[in-house]
Amino acid sequence: MDLSAGHEAPAQSLTSEQVNALFNNHSLFRIFWRLNDQEGLLSVARGEKLSAAEMKKKLADLEALNLISVRADGRVRLRRRIRWSEQAAFTEKFQKAWGKEVLEASLKEEASAVASKLFRLSSLSLSESSQKDLRQSLQNLINEFEARSRREEILIPRDQLKPLSLMIAGTSERMIDLSMNSGIGANADEVSTS
Repeated sequence: MDLSAGHEAPAQSLTSEQVNALFNNHSLFRIFWRLNDQEGLLSVARGEKLSAAEMKKKLADLEALNLISVRADGRVRLRRRIRWSEQAAFTEKFQKAWGKEVLEASLKEEASAVASKLFRLSSLSLSESSQKDLRQSLQNLINEFEARSRREEILIPRDQLKPLSLMIAGTSERMIDLSMNSGIGANADEVSTS
């Protein structure tokens, strides 16, 4: 079996069947994600710790979902290249399921990694217009760096690229009101006046 990836396919949307299959089978999702990122099949199999037979079975599952085609010579071609940011149904499930993991991983990073750590918690009071401007500015910034990421994946050797999982979230509730459910100060109900 030739463990090399095929040619790039045009970007398309996932069907509800594909969304459910990828969401409910994390191994299949990770393999498809890696293939979609144009990672070679040998690297995918090693990264997922799969034997050639196990990898062949996963590829058959992806082919049955009409996500890839496996040619007679063993080469794989993506039938659809996915831009995850354009997959509303999938990313909504993905964000709810794994957004908390990104946050927890960020909070657990070693203090020595503080220079590369990205964590910021803010409590703001903004007009509706300013909130709209903030959301648009953040969206523009993310779009800019997603485009940069795609360029760098083409222009820079893979071993020089470092992964970054990024989550941006906000709520219309005040931070102090959210803290009532967080357990902060749970054992300090009484204030000492001494």
